[in-house]
Amino acid sequence: LAFDGNEIPNISLNLDFEHLTLPEIFQKYLEPKGLRYEVNQSGLVVTYQSPQYILRGYVQDAESGERLVAATVYDRLAKSGVVTNAYGFFSLKLPAGQRDLAVSYLGYERHTYQLELLTSQKVVFSLRPSQMTLVPVEISDALIDEQHWQQVLSEGGRISTQAIVGNPALGGEVDVLRYLMTQEGIGSGADGLGGLHVRGGGTDQNLILLDDVPIFQPSHALGLFSIFNPVTLHSAKLQRSGFSARYGGHLSAVLDLRSKEGNVNHFESTVDISTVATKVSLEVPLNEKRGGCMLAARRSHLDPLIQSLSRNRYTSMEAFGQTNYHFFDLNAKLHQKIGDRDKIYLSFYKGEDRYLDWVDQTLEEDFNGQYFYSSFLSNQSFDWGNLIGSARWNHIFGDRLFSNLTLTYSNFKYKSYNDYSQQIDDAGVTSNEEYFTWFFTDIRDFRLKLDFDYYWNENHKLAWGASALHRIFEPGSISENFLFSEEPISQEIIDQFFDDTLLVELFDARSFSFYLEDQWQLSDQTSLRYGLRHTLYQGPGIIQHAPQPRFALIHELPHQWQLRLSGSRMMQHLHLLTAAEAGLPTDLWVPATDRIKPQSAWELTFATSKGIGKNGLVRLATYYKSMQGVLAYAQDASLPGLQEHDPRLWEEQVRRGRGEAYGLEVALHWRTVRADCNLNYTWSRSRRRFDDLNNGQDFPFRYDRPHALKINIQQQIWTRWQLQLHWQYNSGQPITLLSTPARFSPLSNFGQEITTLGNDINAHRMPAYHRLDLNMNYNFQSKNHQHRFSFGVYNAYKANNPIYQYILEENPIEEEQLLDEPGLGIIPTIGYRWKWSKRD
Repeated sequence: LAFDGNEIPNISLNLDFEHLTLPEIFQKYLEPKGLRYEVNQSGLVVTYQSPQYILRGYVQDAESGERLVAATVYDRLAKSGVVTNAYGFFSLKLPAGQRDLAVSYLGYERHTYQLELLTSQKVVFSLRPSQMTLVPVEISDALIDEQHWQQVLSEGGRISTQAIVGNPALGGEVDVLRYLMTQEGIGSGADGLGGLHVRGGGTDQNLILLDDVPIFQPSHALGLFSIFNPVTLHSAKLQRSGFSARYGGHLSAVLDLRSKEGNVNHFESTVDISTVATKVSLEVPLNEKRGGCMLAARRSHLDPLIQSLSRNRYTSMEAFGQTNYHFFDLNAKLHQKIGDRDKIYLSFYKGEDRYLDWVDQTLEEDFNGQYFYSSFLSNQSFDWGNLIGSARWNHIFGDRLFSNLTLTYSNFKYKSYNDYSQQIDDAGVTSNEEYFTWFFTDIRDFRLKLDFDYYWNENHKLAWGASALHRIFEPGSISENFLFSEEPISQEIIDQFFDDTLLVELFDARSFSFYLEDQWQLSDQTSLRYGLRHTLYQGPGIIQHAPQPRFALIHELPHQWQLRLSGSRMMQHLHLLTAAEAGLPTDLWVPATDRIKPQSAWELTFATSKGIGKNGLVRLATYYKSMQGVLAYAQDASLPGLQEHDPRLWEEQVRRGRGEAYGLEVALHWRTVRADCNLNYTWSRSRRRFDDLNNGQDFPFRYDRPHALKINIQQQIWTRWQLQLHWQYNSGQPITLLSTPARFSPLSNFGQEITTLGNDINAHRMPAYHRLDLNMNYNFQSKNHQHRFSFGVYNAYKANNPIYQYILEENPIEEEQLLDEPGLGIIPTIGYRWKWSKRD
């Protein structure tokens, strides 16, 4: 029997056993104390290794009880850490004995815990929101220890909801998508119109999730605001490279948003009034703090102003009429513990935009005894919105295995109706004319998925899962007709025409996916996440297998330096067909078919970051992305009519091509006691190529913006006053120059004759875009009440930024004679927020 008395601590045991072998004795009684043995030429050799136990549990908000997503738990003695999953759960294997744990989360006070780990145990760490008025703007790296930056490999960049609030807001509406537009590598059209474009990708290439449910149209007011009510958001996470294998179906980015669960400790309510909308929310604890419920609503309130201005405009034209527009959102969420290891969640969202414009004008004249009478009536209406719901069940198996079962439903629907009627009495001869168009599109998404997180040991965290998806497409398009009659044309005649001619056919697409991923801590300095996602897709006339490998490598260097390398293969069996001149969401969501193959992409990113003392961080990233199977309408195409005999006519109107995007991003973040500054610059290019378009030559993607410079500053002025500033500059947007016989608005879909000038796509680049936004916040609070007044101005120096340009046919085609569709001018804003909590 051989052992080292200096290595093995004094261990006193009273054991009573019989009929046990030596291996059984060690396994049952001695291994839990850290004693191991092996038999070799020296005999029986006993060694000691400190026993290890599992520390598992949750990180939560101390005030509301909400679980914190992607919070960091780090043992400073063992130099080992873990990041909580999407439900705030973690599991960490640590040596027995005294532990020194640092727990942190963006926007919360970092807290340290000392505990003695003598057996596997469950804990709940509670963090309090930071009491600082000034909050960080950007979070990509967590400052775990005051001496160095420690990056535990996570699943994407976290976004603090406080950072969203700290961004100057259009109309006083703080917004997660508009905040993302201030970050490097992310762009949009003028004033946010055109959606979110990440590293050269299209809007359809972003996977946007709200409580695990995909969102197909995330915007209100054509992109000015998102559908995500800021008072309901609990956490946000963005991936633009190095995608986790758990996500799939899109090429460019993953935005994973989680709504508030509902306060489990006390009743809480919020009222938020801005220039544009009013928001209210309510959080109620349930079942003796074992559950909670969140209810929220938002509605724009500019209807009376829009109606009044439009009535005055039509009156000046000697006509009757008015315009009206509003949007609304409804959110609900409920969660409930069922025992110690189970929890269920129910989520619901409904939102909609509604636009209506009508005008009635009469003209009566007498031409040398000849009587002429004309009555003109025009109606336009647009409605679009999302309806989503989800049910989730969390379960913990043992100390290391976490599971989540999710059932989701998502529906996006758009419809528009245009009616132009005229009655003419010319010298006693009466005629009635009716011209109308109708458009409808719908996509429904059902999915069931099961995910597992297994905390194998301190060096490996495994994740695997599977999902089944069923999508139903109703790819609508424009139906139009012109009726002429000597008798008045009734609404019944119009309705009957639609019933007789509209051809509605549904397309189904199904897919089954599974993934496996490992987060491997190779050493104290190096982490690797690698995985594989595989999808079996079945669509109209097509069955396809799609393997998609992923990896992300992080290496820590001395002096707060970090290197990252990532690569991903992505597949997308979904297309969004967009007409170049369309402004409203009349775009078609269609599935991949035997004739229109799926989209795919390879992306590779190299990034480095360097901490500058305790206050600064500089980041640099370069990326390259190659895309196959991207679509565009043919140059002579138009949206197919629903009355066509072939409901898949759209397949004949599009062309399939390829694209590439590459760029360089630089970001500098500097924070002091009273100021938080973020400056970022992006140089990027995004190109497309189609054999049948533009003579087969490359052309810039519509949102190709070579240069983008953005500055964000938050400055604490006095104790309760805070200044927020945002300034940006973007290269001009490339467009295909159009001609028209009369002035028009690209935001109208009222069937106008538009002709592409020349054969060059996106050959004209609009002027550079630049804008300054300012905002001032005044905060004060009492025991149960919090108040915030906001005063701001959007486009402070009134930059003239057109959202579109075109030219009249009778004018010569010269640059200085282009006509502009003006963008937003100076918009002053004011807002007030009141939050009340019923505390014990």
